Amino acid sequence: MLGLPNHQNRLEEAPRQVELQSGSNPGIHMHPRAKSETAKQLVKVATETTTETNLAERFVAFNGPHGYFAIAGPHLAAFEDVRDKLLKSYEQTLSERYITKRLFNTIGVLRAAADIGRAEELLDSLLADFQQAVREYLVYVPLVGIRLDVEQVELGNVVILTLTEPLVNKLLGSARTSLPSVDDVVNGTVARYSCLAEKTRALLTVAWLLDSFQLAA
Repeated sequence: MLGLPNHQNRLEEAPRQVELQSGSNPGIHMHPRAKSETAKQLVKVATETTTETNLAERFVAFNGPHGYFAIAGPHLAAFEDVRDKLLKSYEQTLSERYITKRLFNTIGVLRAAADIGRAEELLDSLLADFQQAVREYLVYVPLVGIRLDVEQVELGNVVILTLTEPLVNKLLGSARTSLPSVDDVVNGTVARYSCLAEKTRALLTVAWLLDSFQLAA
């Protein structure tokens, strides 16, 4: 039985970028027809954005590198449809927050030049950005009441191991001196979890992992 984590976990980016394959993520290579339809939706949304701040209907607003604008009414439904399709394809690796922000940036560009060809180019760029955002992250969660007699135990994506002094120094580097509480877990047992995702999505996965530990305790 896994014990409860008793210290703050640590999220670390592993030293490699993950190359996603279309077989594991259907959203990377968008079908030409789907891309054309999505481009049309984005162009329609971009041409119907508003800079009004007092809107009576449901809306979302964004203030970014391309200025302030809002999407309201039926055009908001079209925006959410595009977002939800992308989220469905990337739900294991990208957060809704990340996809939404990137979509807003794309629409911001389209507001200045809203045509299908430009929208398709931006979609290709968006999908490339999605792939670049995915990294392998490692989280270390200290465990209570467990002592290993072996070097480590592998349970799928989770590895149970001892947090040795050399490993702590490798993880924290010069930051070690500013975190004296870390000494409490040196030579203790930790669970190391590997997660392939954009950082916000990885943090959400970590939250789920911690909940799982609590349920198992």
